[in-house]
Formats: sequence, C-alpha cells, structure tokens
Amino acid sequence: SESKGTAKPPQVIFKALKKKTGVKSLSFEYKRKDGIDANTQFDIDLVSHPMRVDCKAGMLMMDSMDGSDEAAAEDIAKFVKEQQTAKGKFPGPVPVVWRKNMQTVEDVALAKAIGCSGVTLVADQLDDQQMAQLVQACHALKMEVLAEVTDKEQIERALAAGAQCLNVRFSSEAVASFLTFATKALEPDLVKAT
Repeated sequence: SESKGTAKPPQVIFKALKKKTGVKSLSFEYKRKDGIDANTQFDIDLVSHPMRVDCKAGMLMMDSMDGSDEAAAEDIAKFVKEQQTAKGKFPGPVPVVWRKNMQTVEDVALAKAIGCSGVTLVADQLDDQQMAQLVQACHALKMEVLAEVTDKEQIERALAAGAQCLNVRFSSEAVASFLTFATKALEPDLVKAT
C-alpha cells in the first residue's frame, strides 16, 4: 500500500519488460560510438525504428555512464522523437530509459524534460536516503526507475526505496551465486508485488 504523499509509479516499463503472456522481452542498450561528434535525426531513425518494429524491443536504454551527458541528451531526444512517430500504431512507441549515474533530482528532471520514460539509479553510487529521494522524484514526474544492482543487498535496498524494475549488472565471479539467489528467492517476491 502507498503511504500518504507518495506518487504511484507508472507501469509502462514494467509492463514492457514483464509480459502477462510470459513472452520474453528484449531491451537494447545504445551508446554513441567514440569519435562521433553528433548523430543526425536520420542516423538515429535508422537505429530506433528497426529496434521497435523488426526486433520488437520492449525498452531502449541510452547509456552515458562514461561519456558525455550532453551528447547522450541530444541522442535521447532524437530517439524519443522517432518513437513518438509510432503513437497510435502497432507496435507503438517503446519506453526510453537514460542509463546515467543519476545523483540529483535535477538529473531526473532533465531526463523527464528530454522525454525519458525512466532512468537508472546505480545502487552502489547512492545511499538509502538518496535512492529513496530519487525514486520519489521519478514517481512524482511519472517516470519509472530501473535500479542497477549487482548483489542481494543492493536488490533489497532498491526494492525498499520503491523501485519496481531491476537492471542486474553481473561480475563474472558473481554470476552463478546471484542467478541461484535471483531465481529462487527474488522472483516469487516480485511476482507477488505486482
């Protein structure tokens, strides 16, 4: 149940990634190639349209973790513009998520202003209070959170902060133990929460 004063999170990304039919869902991560100063709208359309139509993407994630936020914002705005051409069509627009080291409410507001449906919050870069504040900011702006996690403790922190979707980044040594934990312990809890 929601507490007073908290906004209900949207479900666009959650539903795009977790189909009622059980059909697997794909998401694609895009990062501007090094050495490219700018992408034209035409360049982005050549990537965005096939991801939605031919590949049936459930989500597009724009990565600027170790690149320019300004360049990423330019590309994101172009991806959003192309996706919006699909409104009222099948398949419709795909949610666009900014994968960035979000640290402030202003970062979240910028993502909303350029048209993102959601953002990633990197659990190992935020304390519990920051995570909760940014999740609340996303929900207030009708955006979703993809909490980027690498272990059980981070999963628990992200869920406690109100995140509904997880973006799991594996390290090679953690894969086997984490997969066992995720399939046996986490999935039933997440299914009950929906």
